[in-house]
Amino acid sequence: MIIEGSYIETNEQYKTGIAIEEYNGVYGIVACQEGKDGKIYSRWGFPEKNKEPSAKAIPWKITLGDGEEAVKRLTMLRAVLLGGDPSGDMDAELPF
Repeated sequence: MIIEGSYIETNEQYKTGIAIEEYNGVYGIVACQEGKDGKIYSRWGFPEKNKEPSAKAIPWKITLGDGEEAVKRLTMLRAVLLGGDPSGDMDAELPF
């Protein structure tokens, strides 16, 4: 389920973006699109398996882990974007 208020629009023209999704205690970043009704919908696709599309669609998602793991991994990504080293101590205070 997409967490309310987590949607960030990344393409104004096509009304697409990303959001945080929680499913069974595991968080992830999911690709989304705003519908004509203004509701945010997860984008789904058919992943390739043995060079053929699978029969079942799944959300376009990057799994981050449980709440604590998700925060650590997003903090690591933030460090990379700011030009820092993501391999340091994630429990330490960030320099920014």
